[in-house]
Amino acid sequence: MSASTPSLSSRPPRHLVVRFLILGAIVAGGFAALRFTPLRQYLETSALAALLDQLRGAWWAPLALLAAYVVLLPIGVPASPLMLAGGAVFGIAQGFVWNFLGTFAAGVATYFLGRILGRDFVRHLAGDRLVRLEKRLARRGFWGLVGIRFLPFPFTVLNYGLALVG
Repeated sequence: MSASTPSLSSRPPRHLVVRFLILGAIVAGGFAALRFTPLRQYLETSALAALLDQLRGAWWAPLALLAAYVVLLPIGVPASPLMLAGGAVFGIAQGFVWNFLGTFAAGVATYFLGRILGRDFVRHLAGDRLVRLEKRLARRGFWGLVGIRFLPFPFTVLNYGLALVG
C-alpha cells in the first residue's frame, strides 16, 4: 500500500468522523423534523393548497420556491411536490424554468454538502478501492453520469453518492 493511501485498519481522524456525522445529522434531523414535528402539517394537501393561493401573486414566490428546493431536497424530501407546486403557481412554461433552476440549485447544494462533509471520510475508509472506482467512472465521462441518473434511486441519494465517490 502506498504512503499516501491510508490502510483500512487505521482509524479515521476525528475531524473526518465529525464532519461525516454532521452530514448524517443534517439529513436525519431534517427528515425527522418534517416527519415528527408540527412542520409535517405544512406538507398536507390543504395546507399546500392554501400556500399556493398565497404565492400566486407574491413577487417573492420564485425565491421561496428556490429556497424550498435548496433546503428540502438535501434532507431527502422528494422533488415531485415542489415541481407540482411550481407548475401550479407559475404555470407550465415559467414553472418549468423555476423548477429546473430549483432542482439544479438543490443538486449543487446536495453535492457540495456531501463533498465537504463526507468525501474525506469515505476516501479514508475506502482507500485504493475508491481510486479504482473513480477511474472507472471517469472513463465513462459525461455519458456515464447521464446513465447513472437513470438508475432507480432518488436524486438526493445519487447526489450524495457522486459527491462521496468523486
